[in-house]
Amino acid sequence: MAGRAGSEMVSELHGCGRRVKCIKCGDITSRESLQPIMEELNAEWMKVNIAGEIAPDGDVELADGAHEVPRRNSGRAGQAGVWKKEDAFTGPPPIRLSFVLPTCQKCGGILKTDVVFFGDNIPRDVYDWCADKLEECTGLLVLGSSLTVMSGYRFAWSANGKGNPVFFVNLGPPRADSFADMKISAPVTEVVTKM
Repeated sequence: MAGRAGSEMVSELHGCGRRVKCIKCGDITSRESLQPIMEELNAEWMKVNIAGEIAPDGDVELADGAHEVPRRNSGRAGQAGVWKKEDAFTGPPPIRLSFVLPTCQKCGGILKTDVVFFGDNIPRDVYDWCADKLEECTGLLVLGSSLTVMSGYRFAWSANGKGNPVFFVNLGPPRADSFADMKISAPVTEVVTKM
């Protein structure tokens, strides 16, 4: 968000959800450009209204039982139905299992959101860039991160150790709360748009 607003010194240490990367050839595509393709591949799926709460990270929190949605084509002649757990080996799968994922437009490989998941490593070039910028900085602004994982926490801890102020904008307490010079507990978009 800050990068799209014109900020030049922004690090997306753990990537971002608006890009999708092929795990085979490395091609990067915008997530937005894949939406029409996903809708076309999953026309029947799109007709099912699965209401859910959108979490700050973009995930959708589904209510219990949301996976037991009616299917347009249950797989049984002339019957539409609701998949139940007891049908696991005999009935049609839940509609969420019939979702068709698009593949890489260049090589046909598997696409993955361009984020670092738990267990993944931060790309070395990204880590090195952040470490270099930390040496040059006079303060650190952490937006929308609890710094739960060590990779991000390490940068905040290092900035604090150099005597640089560390500022946070996040909902909920950051792991580095003990050495935060300032913390604003609010949605990042509300704060950044006022900066």
